[in-house]
Amino acid sequence: RNPVNFTHQKHHYRARCLQWDGQNTHDILVALNDRDTYASLHGTDHIMVRYDERIETLEKGWWIVHGENGQVKCYPDATFKVKYEAIIPAMFKKQAF
Repeated sequence: RNPVNFTHQKHHYRARCLQWDGQNTHDILVALNDRDTYASLHGTDHIMVRYDERIETLEKGWWIVHGENGQVKCYPDATFKVKYEAIIPAMFKKQAF
């Protein structure tokens, strides 16, 4: 096998993304509770999210991603930056839904 002879690539799709910064907690909760997810604030530093039959604990700086396929995903900042790039670079920082 020659790994250089690629035959497929992962499909690219667009997503709406919002980063939790502590000032937009209401927007985050509305966005997450608007889908097949449930989210609640625990203290001032954590949001618990239930989606895709699992529970995530979000901290400030995490990103909420709504994909074209309707799926909701949550990523810490470092993971998000590896997986996504802004369509318009100026929109990369804390885009609202």
